[in-house]
Amino acid sequence: MKLGFVLFAFLIVQSSCWAQAIRTVGIKAGATAATQDWDRSSPFNDLETDHRWGVDVGLYVEWLNLPVFSLTSEIHYIQKGMSISLTVTTPQSPDGTGEYFTSLPRADYVSVPLLAKARFLDGQLLPYIVGGPRVDFLVGTKGEGFDLVVDNFEEIDFGATIGVGVEVNSFDPFHLGMEIRFSPSFTDSYSSSFTEVRNSSM
Repeated sequence: MKLGFVLFAFLIVQSSCWAQAIRTVGIKAGATAATQDWDRSSPFNDLETDHRWGVDVGLYVEWLNLPVFSLTSEIHYIQKGMSISLTVTTPQSPDGTGEYFTSLPRADYVSVPLLAKARFLDGQLLPYIVGGPRVDFLVGTKGEGFDLVVDNFEEIDFGATIGVGVEVNSFDPFHLGMEIRFSPSFTDSYSSSFTEVRNSSM
């Protein structure tokens, strides 16, 4: 089974808090390039899927105002899914007319990661890495021809999130930043005798 992951790019806006327990609070917004692995048993072939672009918006609180280490609790609305090119068929051309159309099935989640964060250097540019477990709760689907599977996705998806980022501290009391994240899923979104589907990317 392939290990799936989702790519995020975030623009971060955060405001420093003076309380010792809380380092920052803020919002994150960006794009997701998501796809899905469709592993199908004989006599079916695995589907050749591509990336589907979507949005991700969320809130976060960064705990522990320590020089190098902190913890981040987050909640996001994220669009996942896939892009797939399908052949146009007609009764006269059951094997295809030579034309294609693109289907964009979508699954929307409320994602809740809990991440450890390690910062490097100290100055106006603050690079860091993050990583930790994640739970996604399904809140909506759009099958676009794949409704029989997509509409029966599991309600909960477990995984992890790892990423790298940089903060720019030139706009006190606000900070700006950028992150790239990979979020592997450890559980199948759908599983039957013939088909297994897992959120994935790259």
